[in-house]
Amino acid sequence: MFPMSRELSPDSAESYWADAFSKRAVQLPSRNALEKSSVPGGAVWDVEIQALSRQLLKAKSRRNHAVAHIYALPPEILSRIFHLTRGPFYPQFYRREPCRWIRVTHICRHFRSIALADASLWSDLPMDARLWDVFLSRSRAAPLNIGGNCDSLIPSPIQRYLSDITRNLSRIRSLDIYTEHPYIVETLISKFITGSPEIIGLKLTFVGSHIFFGPTSNEDTLLRFISSSPKIKEIKLSGLGTLYPWAAQANTLTTLALDAGVGYRSPTSRQLMRAISSTFDEVLEGLRAMPSLETLTILHVLPTLPIDSRTIRHPVSLPHLHRLSLTSFDGCSAYLWQMLIYPSHCCTDIASLSSSWTALQQYFLPKLRTIIANKEAPNFDSMEICTIQKLDFNTGLLRRFSVSCGGIHQPLDFYCREELEPSITRVSALHEEAAHPIPSEADIFTPLVALFPSPIAIRHVYISDFTPTADEFRAIYGNATEVESIHFNSTAQDMIVDFLHLLVAEPPIVHDPSTANLSNEASAAAQVVPSNAAIFWPSLSSIGFYGIDVGPDAPESIWHVMRETMRLRFVITGRRIQTIQLQECDVPPDVYYEWYGKDNVLKYVLPELDWDFVVGNYRIPSGGESEEESE
Repeated sequence: MFPMSRELSPDSAESYWADAFSKRAVQLPSRNALEKSSVPGGAVWDVEIQALSRQLLKAKSRRNHAVAHIYALPPEILSRIFHLTRGPFYPQFYRREPCRWIRVTHICRHFRSIALADASLWSDLPMDARLWDVFLSRSRAAPLNIGGNCDSLIPSPIQRYLSDITRNLSRIRSLDIYTEHPYIVETLISKFITGSPEIIGLKLTFVGSHIFFGPTSNEDTLLRFISSSPKIKEIKLSGLGTLYPWAAQANTLTTLALDAGVGYRSPTSRQLMRAISSTFDEVLEGLRAMPSLETLTILHVLPTLPIDSRTIRHPVSLPHLHRLSLTSFDGCSAYLWQMLIYPSHCCTDIASLSSSWTALQQYFLPKLRTIIANKEAPNFDSMEICTIQKLDFNTGLLRRFSVSCGGIHQPLDFYCREELEPSITRVSALHEEAAHPIPSEADIFTPLVALFPSPIAIRHVYISDFTPTADEFRAIYGNATEVESIHFNSTAQDMIVDFLHLLVAEPPIVHDPSTANLSNEASAAAQVVPSNAAIFWPSLSSIGFYGIDVGPDAPESIWHVMRETMRLRFVITGRRIQTIQLQECDVPPDVYYEWYGKDNVLKYVLPELDWDFVVGNYRIPSGGESEEESE
């Protein structure tokens, strides 16, 4: 540090400002509270304090300039720092927290002058009346990213926004519009008279009580706009009918997402299917012209399954694809999936509202077998089982069966973190339960389990609203001796109790075929039990539960059964299950702390409880009384 001179010492500063204050104080009228005057003494000093405060602000600003190294940075570096504070452009968040990064431009005049000189800093243009004109003016000629929810802007501002979008169409880099009003989409598309030389991303989302089918002229206008935009890479159209953007510039696309919109309801499915004018072969050829695709999503706008589905068609190669999602009203999604060739690590989700699971198997079983057998594929070691699911695109309950395979380092964590999802393949057949009879779960999942290279390849199991009996568990997983974890996202307590009993049940007796001609006594003596069937899932080390009540009130409660099962399993195998996870479960705190018994006598026998401390129905109301008393 540099030594402080005598003139700059704390004592000298104190002396200087004390002297200055004394000189100013003698110039002010001196009164006490008892003296009468037209000017109150407090008001006089308030004026002085305000003046001193302004001078202190100037002193602090100079102090910041003197000590902060950031002020010594060149303008281009400071501008880059401002861009980093701005972060990604998410139009949906601007209404709650509009451009908090702007505060950095209010720190000092130096920062503000640099920010105003950088037009690209103001190029993210949200549809917000407080910011629109200012940002549009300050962005000057910089490429624009425009986005927002138009619903709260009706009626007056939206016309001005659409006019400004049209006037600046040549410099728009991305356009992300969300609305519930058809005429906004119609008006916007009608303005796309020419293409944009800068546009990279186009996202139009219509959300309403019905599917919006734009007029043919608007569809043609949008197609011409896409064809005339040489840099376009991302197209996302939601709720815009059955438009397929097959255009001359399709070979540059990296993202294509088409869906019927969140306003879709099952009664409109027939209307939507009739409106799909493209044939399956046209879709196939359109995808063939998009070799750069990295993300492909087509939900509920696929054409019907071709009648000549057994005709040999040339597959489509998508060598850069890393995320695929296809959903159809029939087996078209599974059939199209069979036609696609892409890297084995691609995350895949195929769903079909089909009445025949058997018919779907002919399409996806060979495809799954190819993926799992690929030497370059991830280590497929997990299986997901789902049944009743409520889905956004249908008002009814659908029965969903799926197999999910993936190299999972932390099993089942990827369900909450889509961006961190590992390479998985998920295939689903969705059945309206009341409309179509379905085979038993065991009949469906047994051939899926058989796809794995060997029974021991299955390491992780996820079960959601699936209620297999103990016999069905054995039928599906009887040979999967290397299962390490199972997670129940289900509240079916009877099924969970049956599973826990299965963990300590005696293995089924296996008869040696060579003893068929022996007497009953001799045959009984010759009965053998394979050594690897000594207990169900001998490698199991982790069990997870989500959203269940584990209270110990009932004699056959999950808590009692779980504790006794874990103890007996340790007695039988000499190994304890390592962890039981309790997430969003109803757990009595006092029972949790008594898990290992008095004095922790079972600490080395029972698993460790991994609890998120959500007590649910067992919370203690404020005031300390019980819930019954509080009522």
